[in-house]
Amino acid sequence: IYLDPAVSYVPYEPNIDIRDTVKYKAVMENYKLGPNGAILTCLNLFCTRFDQVMDLLESHAKRGVEHVVIDTPGQIEAFTWSASGNII
Repeated sequence: IYLDPAVSYVPYEPNIDIRDTVKYKAVMENYKLGPNGAILTCLNLFCTRFDQVMDLLESHAKRGVEHVVIDTPGQIEAFTWSASGNII
């Protein structure tokens, strides 16, 4: 699961990618946010669909997948101060 909406290149192909759902630059422009605020907002918007992510993970678990790698943004505030961090 790739959760950094601000990165333009990832050297692997994630099965679930926040950038497929939320567009970082559009969030910056639409909400008049800076880089970190846009990352937090993207994560919050993505969390409105996190039930779909959980459903997908549960279906993979039924097929024998035992581990999930979650690649998160480097900003610690995304997971210490925000509601989306607690959900994820």
